[in-house]
Amino acid sequence: MKTLKLAGVIAALAFAGSSVAGSFEVWSDNDKSMNKVVVVSFAGDNETQDAMLDLEYPANWEFVKAAAKASGTICAAKTDERKIRIVPPSGAGKALGGRADYCTFLFKPAAGKAAGGALKTLFTECAAANGNKTCSADLVDLNEK
Repeated sequence: MKTLKLAGVIAALAFAGSSVAGSFEVWSDNDKSMNKVVVVSFAGDNETQDAMLDLEYPANWEFVKAAAKASGTICAAKTDERKIRIVPPSGAGKALGGRADYCTFLFKPAAGKAAGGALKTLFTECAAANGNKTCSADLVDLNEK
């Protein structure tokens, strides 16, 4: 398993002066068939109640399936846009805290296309009872393996 940190604080200008609410971490490994397994975790600050991350996956990878690793988590794909969405269980005034794995996505190489490419952050948002907070996302480079 290799992880390339591309840490970028999302929406820093929009929420200047606010603290970082939490961070998503995305890493990958290959399964026995050399398909790409992407795991997404989130670590909250014990104030963040809602979080969401949208990622774009490379055109040379084909989405196979998504699985939630925690009850109430949304792990979805919109294949026509090559987008995956991760929403940890949230709401009802319960804060997210501590790091936990929330989603697993399986990709295979697209027919006739070379392996490689990188995930791209499309949208990140965190919110607490007192308003929106800044999130960060650390992503993996799919060229790593």
